[in-house]
Amino acid sequence: MDAGKKRRLSLWIPFLWYASVSTRGLSAWFSPDQTVFDYEKGSPLDRSFFLILILAGLIVLVRKRVPWGSIIRSNRWLFWILVYTLISLLWSNFPAVAFKRWIKLVGSVVIGLVVLTEYPQIESISTVLRRCFLVHIPIDILLVKYFTSGLILFQF
Repeated sequence: MDAGKKRRLSLWIPFLWYASVSTRGLSAWFSPDQTVFDYEKGSPLDRSFFLILILAGLIVLVRKRVPWGSIIRSNRWLFWILVYTLISLLWSNFPAVAFKRWIKLVGSVVIGLVVLTEYPQIESISTVLRRCFLVHIPIDILLVKYFTSGLILFQF
């Protein structure tokens, strides 16, 4: 498999991440009648989906042999913010929920690194965004045109 094909395959992971965080969660799509959501427990489906994407992103980064030391040195402030937010779990009222959100935050950084370690970087960013636009725009048109009665955004 050539390098261009591998790059396109590895960019499906950020596409799935971005597509899922820019819309409802998977649990909301597959069980739309669920009106009450327990924020402390969360959704096992969403949690599993994001964990699989994070692990896939880490596998891609390990296979690329990413220089972690130089990435941390060149993004020192981001690293210290992640360390601070990890330490802040100690005084959180809901440490389990905060830890799950911290894992998702670290996952966002991992997914961002998957995109930014592809060269050329501008082409990889545009590939992910183009894929999302090709999915989001037709779905938006479909929902607005045929399902407007169920799309009441604000009710006063």
